Amino acid sequence: MSDATLRARTGCAWERWVRALDRAQAYSWPHRRIAAYVRQTYKVADWWCQTVTVGYERIKGLRVVGQRRDGGFEASKSKTFTAPLTRLYRAWSDARTRAT
Repeated sequence: MSDATLRARTGCAWERWVRALDRAQAYSWPHRRIAAYVRQTYKVADWWCQTVTVGYERIKGLRVVGQRRDGGFEASKSKTFTAPLTRLYRAWSDARTRAT
């Protein structure tokens, strides 16, 4: 996430977020507590609280890309279908429909 985008959405760039969270000793907190602190203290929208929290954890070396705070890793994949929703539901539940 760029500094410009983060500043536009949260009012602060990364350097300021890191300073503020370090001052609160957030590096010793679990993920949920950091996100809640950002939300309650700075009135940042939920999605941006997660962005700030994950970015902070990465900057501080508490996690790498794809890593959960507990040390585990996860990956996901999504697919966009150009089909009506009813057809997708039908294909999901009916193997014969999926084959067509």
